Amino acid sequence: MKLSYFGYDFEVPWNDLDEAKTTLYPKDKPEKTRVVLGFRSGLRLIVTAVPAREFANEFAADFKMPAQKFEAVFGQGTATSDYNFVRNVYEFTPAKMHYWSLSTGVHYREQAVLIVKSLMPAKAAETGIFYVRNKDYHGFQQGDPKLRQDSLILDLYSEDNHFEVILLQKDYHDPTGVTQSEINRIIQSLRRTTPTEAATLRN
Repeated sequence: MKLSYFGYDFEVPWNDLDEAKTTLYPKDKPEKTRVVLGFRSGLRLIVTAVPAREFANEFAADFKMPAQKFEAVFGQGTATSDYNFVRNVYEFTPAKMHYWSLSTGVHYREQAVLIVKSLMPAKAAETGIFYVRNKDYHGFQQGDPKLRQDSLILDLYSEDNHFEVILLQKDYHDPTGVTQSEINRIIQSLRRTTPTEAATLRN
């Protein structure tokens, strides 16, 4: 099935979508940014259009951290690119820490990154975090579908947007569960809807 939500087109390799279980959020606002899709098989997808520069904006609001300081902690380009921020956090490990540095600033920055890294991944990441990409997007998959688990998470980024899909398969009737090839179908088909296409869909 080809689906279109929030200015994105993507395909799912299942055709048993139950329209009665489709719910848009937030319910109290006219502009929707999330949809929950229910399938008759018991599989559910949560699809979200995430605002660009989500992390930098949250740190600016919650910790009064301006863009310059944000990049000093998390690396160059992280204030303008969510992908760069997530990649830098995921790739940083205790082995990369400068334990013997005399600079307290270095210790502060590295400890801050490790704290964020301990909080960011979802439970699905316990079975692995993987790089994924198509011609326009790159990002991360949390969870290995070979190890049947309740959820798998896709986060795909371009320069100015972030698209997330959470696959919930706790009640999925298929004993195999979601496969990597099915996930790849979603990843490879994702693209932004052109203004002309969006107008046609609204009409």
